[in-house]
Amino acid sequence: MVNYLLDGWDRDHGTADGPMTSVVNNLYTHLSESDAYAMAEYVLSFQPQRDGQADRESIRAEAEERNLSGALLTEEETARTADEPVLSLGQEVFARACANCHRAGTDTVPLALTTAVNVPHAGNMLGVTRCGIRPPLGASSRSMPPNLALTREELAALASFVRWQFTDKPAWDNIEDDLDEVLAGAYNAPTGLGEATPTAASP
Repeated sequence: MVNYLLDGWDRDHGTADGPMTSVVNNLYTHLSESDAYAMAEYVLSFQPQRDGQADRESIRAEAEERNLSGALLTEEETARTADEPVLSLGQEVFARACANCHRAGTDTVPLALTTAVNVPHAGNMLGVTRCGIRPPLGASSRSMPPNLALTREELAALASFVRWQFTDKPAWDNIEDDLDEVLAGAYNAPTGLGEATPTAASP
């Protein structure tokens, strides 16, 4: 949590985006390390006391097991979605547009650990995919380019596949509504370097 507060990025969480970008940029400029530790201790005091290090390593190991091998899918990976057209398309899109960075062996955060993939609504994941990420000042190398070339069908299928592959949570049932908002420009979030994320236009 201290890393996230100071830099806007942590290996077990990912990059701050949306409204949190301006928050961590302000902390990056004005917050001392001792204050960051104090804030983290206060926030964590609301959570059950556990063996934090053991929990983190266990959760991360499980998340990494969900990573795909790469852009060239194995026969086993392909076979898992063969009977599900939407998941199959989503897997193809992921292999083509995402797997070069989000695969086993890279230094990106496992998608299973990210908030956008685990929350009840698909809007964050769709918005990040469509519009990309302009990272906070303390994590300027953690950018993600937009994927404006993906069609509506591809975006929806990708969201379904990512939710299915990287979590054990129920499928999103609101993808089309969330996609309408993203394509209408609702995900025009503040960014890390003082520039606006391009407003998404309908394909």
